[in-house]
Amino acid sequence: MKKRIKNVLYFIAKSCGFLKFTTKVVLQGSYKNKIKKEFVGTVAVLANGPSLKEIIPKLTTSNAFTGLDFIVLNFFAFEETFYQIKPQHYCLADPMFFADSLKTNDIRKMYDLLESKVDWNMFLYIPALNYKSFLAYSKITNPKIKVVKLSTNDYYGYEKFRNYFYKIGFAMPSPKTVANMAIYVGLNSGYKELRLYGVDHTFFNSLVVNELNQLCHTQEHFYSSTPKLEPITRNHDGFQYNMSEYLKDLAFLFRSHDLLEQYSKFLKVKILNFTKNSLIDSYDRKIV
Repeated sequence: MKKRIKNVLYFIAKSCGFLKFTTKVVLQGSYKNKIKKEFVGTVAVLANGPSLKEIIPKLTTSNAFTGLDFIVLNFFAFEETFYQIKPQHYCLADPMFFADSLKTNDIRKMYDLLESKVDWNMFLYIPALNYKSFLAYSKITNPKIKVVKLSTNDYYGYEKFRNYFYKIGFAMPSPKTVANMAIYVGLNSGYKELRLYGVDHTFFNSLVVNELNQLCHTQEHFYSSTPKLEPITRNHDGFQYNMSEYLKDLAFLFRSHDLLEQYSKFLKVKILNFTKNSLIDSYDRKIV
């Protein structure tokens, strides 16, 4: 009897989740990703972790990167290497890129660089819900840059349909960091192998609570020259996290990597994590 009740409750929960998801898709109408499977071979995802500092000099000097395509994120346009490797893909997900925020000056400079200096064909991926605000805020009209809208819907419902909806573009594993979005882009672009660099995800290494009872950490990106201990806030609105909220978000983040790995197996695509000391255990590791 207990098993039967459990099965009934499971069926009700999944049915409600599926109804919620499909209703959201219908209401959003055209919010479906437009990624075309026009790429082959191997792509390197260059994320924001501090370990990428060791990789950047090798991108143009090591045979390990010869013949690879690249997906870059966030502020990579500030790197001189950006104009040497000429990446095929650029991903933005954080709300700070679509409206005034604590980093408005840097973001304005980045958009100016993309507008004036990108002289190769490049796809720029953003959440579909931010498309109109992105066009108005970035003012990018560079004909070499093709903006691609992505549906960032979470999938709720029966597990057997999850990967199908990821494949046709009505949903993706939650992009709690832009690295998750970049991996999804690589999977849906036709590549047979993804290599991950800079996905350190070592969020727990420096967590402390300061004398003001604020949750803090040392936020390090490869482009940060002087990391310092600071409160953990959202970039776009300055919201201060507490421990329970932060851990909840991190749980969703790491769960998203699990779902991306499951999706890669569905597509028969190999994901290799080349990031030294990465806390992600979802993908096969290859440290060189």
